[in-house]
Amino acid sequence: MQTFGDLVNFNPHVHVLAADGVFRADGVFVELPPIPEALLDGGFVAFLYTQHLQQSRLFKELFTEFNQRYNELNEGLNDIRGRPEGAPLKPEDTKTLFDYFNLCGEEFLFFRAGYIDLDVWRSWCHGMQEFMNDPEIRRLWEDELKSGSYYGFTLDEPVRV
Repeated sequence: MQTFGDLVNFNPHVHVLAADGVFRADGVFVELPPIPEALLDGGFVAFLYTQHLQQSRLFKELFTEFNQRYNELNEGLNDIRGRPEGAPLKPEDTKTLFDYFNLCGEEFLFFRAGYIDLDVWRSWCHGMQEFMNDPEIRRLWEDELKSGSYYGFTLDEPVRV
């Protein structure tokens, strides 16, 4: 089964290689009965759209959760970005940034697994780039990524999109 398109323009279709029958051990070909059309039409289509609905619901849940978590961090992140140029990060800034880095890593994990739409990922990456442009934040992020605990996320990811 292929599902050409993303969650918004879902276009499922199937490529099938099916046998007409089988050869018995004595070499005689035995034709198989046809698959009932109703099974192919109704059941399969219902399965595909049920799957699509479940994927859409998961996307919405993830999108809502990630945005809610970002909103909870937003004020602190804006304060960090608004500090005077060259000012060091405070311990509470570091905690807020670690929470943000974790959020970015989780978003990447679900994007890479196909649950986050490319346009949404691009939008989030633009935000990540704003933080990467701050030398202190970038240095902290690079050091933190060395721990390997961000699901394969690297600072190259936001730039690729």
